[in-house]
Amino acid sequence: MRLSLVLLSFALIAPGAAADEWDDFLAGRLGDSASYRQARIKYEEARLGRDKLAKPYLPTLTIGTSGQSGLSIQDGAFAGATIAPRLTFAELFGAELSVQTPVLLAKTGEPSLGNPAVSVTRKLFVESGADRDAAEAAYISAKASLRDAESAVRLQLVTEVLNAVYYGSLLEANARNLAVLERGRMATPDDAVSEAALRASEKQILQATKSILSARASLAALDPQVKEAAERLYPVVKKRGEEWIAVIPAVDAPLPESQAIAAIERRLAAARSRAALWMLPYLPNPSLTGQVGYDLAKEELTWGLSLQFSFTVLDKGERALSALQRRENAELERIAVQAAKKNLADGIRQARERLELLALDARIKALELADAQETAALRQVQYERGFATAEQLESGRIDLATKELEAMSVEHDTLIQKLRLAQYYVEGRL
Repeated sequence: MRLSLVLLSFALIAPGAAADEWDDFLAGRLGDSASYRQARIKYEEARLGRDKLAKPYLPTLTIGTSGQSGLSIQDGAFAGATIAPRLTFAELFGAELSVQTPVLLAKTGEPSLGNPAVSVTRKLFVESGADRDAAEAAYISAKASLRDAESAVRLQLVTEVLNAVYYGSLLEANARNLAVLERGRMATPDDAVSEAALRASEKQILQATKSILSARASLAALDPQVKEAAERLYPVVKKRGEEWIAVIPAVDAPLPESQAIAAIERRLAAARSRAALWMLPYLPNPSLTGQVGYDLAKEELTWGLSLQFSFTVLDKGERALSALQRRENAELERIAVQAAKKNLADGIRQARERLELLALDARIKALELADAQETAALRQVQYERGFATAEQLESGRIDLATKELEAMSVEHDTLIQKLRLAQYYVEGRL
């Protein structure tokens, strides 16, 4: 029987080589997944945005020319230039600190040091806390999306491997069944049976043919490389699957942490901070800059203060809309948190309900399989004693293989459903 041969072949596969092959398959699928690659880019963008706010002590160094002429040549000769290195610390308590030390290049190319300067720029009203919360929320959300994209690719590959094994075995079982039915049909003269029996036999042959075509169509929809490697990957999938679902707690366990909910809660914190300053669109928000320098020629310190602002006296409702959004966004995010918690609870409850149904199906299939095993054993004894034909013996074996395949199908569905449930609990461990 094919199923027994398949199970035997699994035991002969080198586990290390099969595990490496699985890892290669998964890496290839991730590389070919547009959703995963896009999620990876968004994750890196969100991580960079968070680090800019969470790590203001990390500076940015830029080097460029100063002035309109830049590096220029006039009348065939070098006209001189100013190179201005600038060290900038952004989001430093809501301010930007800049250190600049220009380097002057004379027409002869000889360098000299220009007047160094330090400047600090800050708006009167800053929302650094809200900005950090929003950046952290974007980072958490992007990380969860990356996890979801990777899990979706992995679950799809697991499903394909399980389906390849199942439909391959189903195809062979149906082919054997069809061969037995056709032999029995040819061995029985038409005038020896009733019209109803002929119709029943024809119906069985057509159903077996339909099952073969259906199994072939299902196999044709799978990746050829997965079909070729399915028997090698199957034991790895089952072993890894048991490891992946080990995170599922007992039924009465509290709801797990959710990165998606944590992201919304951080957005809620940011929205509440902005709602506290709902009047900000109506206020001028001047930018104050203080600068301290050193004049090398005069050997003395220089300093200065500047104030820049822009205030819209009349508008077309833009400020009112901005103020309304600041007030309403906090309430919208609060509603979103409640909805996300409800969806989490509902999703886990529904997943566990489906597992309960699958557990009942598994018990039913186990009983049916036990009956089929007894019938097959009885047919074997009857055949050895001459009370059953070879077709009847083969029919009993086919029935047993069919029940084994039905039990396998329920087992595969249960594993896939448990993997989906496990994602709720893996999410909080990121």
